[in-house]
Amino acid sequence: GYDNQPFFGPDGRAMLFTSNRDGKQTDIYFLELQTRQIRQFTKTAESEYSPTLMPDDAGVSVIRVEADGTQRVWRFGEGGATPAVVAPAVKPAGYHAWIDAGRLAVYVLGKPATLQIVELATGKATVVATDIGRALLNRPGGTISFVQREAGVWRVKEWVPASGEIRDLVPALEGSA
Repeated sequence: GYDNQPFFGPDGRAMLFTSNRDGKQTDIYFLELQTRQIRQFTKTAESEYSPTLMPDDAGVSVIRVEADGTQRVWRFGEGGATPAVVAPAVKPAGYHAWIDAGRLAVYVLGKPATLQIVELATGKATVVATDIGRALLNRPGGTISFVQREAGVWRVKEWVPASGEIRDLVPALEGSA
């Protein structure tokens, strides 16, 4: 089996996570932490990863590996219903973090991997950082933290939505990126 990529709800009472229960593909599950009750959220032929609650209770977004192998950000409504692609042109997506209801930060796989900011209204994606690692987080205050390699050294940084500025925070722990 495989249980990974937890996303804790804002009240700390529940979490979403990725699980492979049949040895074939992954789906998203919901865990009520106090009762330890688990229920399946998605049940598809494709694999879903990296569940994230969307702003404004608009659903759950995931990285979905489509039948042809394409990886994009998808949205699922209540109970895993009505799947729809969120950012059709942004691929192959590896991870994502919501900035607000209209913007999304996406780790896009490649050589090098890039951090792209997607304006959902237009579908336009702008590369704001290159050679980034596999970590994105929406931080208190609305910034997006990520790791980036510079001259062979990994650093923790943050992108500031209001200004587009990238701030250097701290070195990453040795061997962590």
